[in-house]
Amino acid sequence: MKPNITEKEINEVVEVLKAGWFTYGEKNEEFEKLFADYIGVKRAVSVNSCTSALHLSLLTKGIKAGDEVLVPSFTFVATANAVLHCGAKPIFVDADLETFNMDMDDAGKKITKRTKAIIPVHYAGLPCDMERLSELVEKNNLHMIEDVAQSLGAEFNGKKTGSFGIGCFSFFSTKHITTGEGGMVTTNEDKIADQILKMAGHGIDKSTWARSYAKYPWERIQTSIGYNFRMTNFQAAMGIGQLKKINENIENRIRIANKITKFLKQFDFIVPQAVPNDYKHSYHMYTVRILGKDRKTFLEKLQEAGIGVSVHYNPPVHLQPFYINLFGRIYLPKTEEISKTIITLPLYPEMTKEELEEMFGAIERVCKEMN
Repeated sequence: MKPNITEKEINEVVEVLKAGWFTYGEKNEEFEKLFADYIGVKRAVSVNSCTSALHLSLLTKGIKAGDEVLVPSFTFVATANAVLHCGAKPIFVDADLETFNMDMDDAGKKITKRTKAIIPVHYAGLPCDMERLSELVEKNNLHMIEDVAQSLGAEFNGKKTGSFGIGCFSFFSTKHITTGEGGMVTTNEDKIADQILKMAGHGIDKSTWARSYAKYPWERIQTSIGYNFRMTNFQAAMGIGQLKKINENIENRIRIANKITKFLKQFDFIVPQAVPNDYKHSYHMYTVRILGKDRKTFLEKLQEAGIGVSVHYNPPVHLQPFYINLFGRIYLPKTEEISKTIITLPLYPEMTKEELEEMFGAIERVCKEMN
C-alpha cells in the first residue's frame, strides 16, 4: 500500500518549515475546516494519532473505570487499548462472516447495565450496518464513537462514515491520506470539539497558535487534565495536500478493487469481503478469505512470486497474549474463523495495469499449484 506523495505536498511542508511555526498552527485550522466539510460535520480537530482520537473521544463522553465499551475483536489493537486507557473494560463482539464487520446480533446480546459506549470499526473501508447500530445505540442510550481509521470516504446510504457519532480517523502511512502519523476527530458538537482541542494541548484553554494573537501570549491557563496529543503544523500542511486529491484516490481504489473482484470470480475458494447494496466501500484494503486451502501456503507462494500480501488480522485482539492474560480465553467463533482464513492483497491508487497483471498471473500460478 504505497503512500501517494507528490512534489506539491512536499513543497507545502517545506514552506511551513521555512516559515518557522512547527507546532499546532494555521495549517491545522485550515486542514480541520476542509476535513469537516468533506465528512459533512460541523467540526474537526487534528491530533497525533487515531489512538489519541479514540482516547480523547471516550473521555469527553465520561467513560471511566467500571464502564464497559463494546468493540470488535477483528481490528487493530488500538481500538481496545483506547478503552483501557480510560480505565474502562472493552467487551469483545464477534464478527460477521461475510462483511468482517461487527456482528450486530452479538453486539445486542453483550449490552449490560455497565455498557456506556460502542466503537464500530469500518473494517478495510466497508461501513458497518449503521442503521442497526444506530438503533442499538438509541435503544440502550449509548455513546457511539466510530473508528474510521480504515474507511475515509466510505458511505452508508449516502452518508460518510465518521458523521454518525464521534468519528476517529487515522493518517498513518498506509491510509487513504497520510501525514506520516496523525489523526482527526469529527463531531457536530462544539462542546466536544473544544474539549478535545483543550485536552490534546495539556488541558490549556487556548492553543499556542491562538495565544500568539493575544495581548499576553505567555498566559497559559489550565482548566482540566490534558495530554500532548497535538498534530504539527507541517503535518497538517501535508494533510491539506493529501485531502485535495482524496476523491480521485478513492475512485482509483474502487476501480482497481472492481478489477480484482472480477478476476477472482474464477476461483471458488477465494472469497472477497461482501459489499451490501447502498454501501460505498473505500478500499483501504482488499481482503479475501481462503476457504478449503492452506492459507499459509497460499501466502508464502505469493510472497515468493514477489507479491506483497499480508494478513489483517491474526490473531484478533481477544487472542493477543496481553488480553488473554487480562481477561482469560474468550471465544468468538466467527472472528476466529475469519482470522485463520483472511489475507490482504496489494491495492493502492497508483497501481498500474502491469502491476495488476503481475499479481493476477501470480495468483493464477499459485492456484494451479495448490489444486
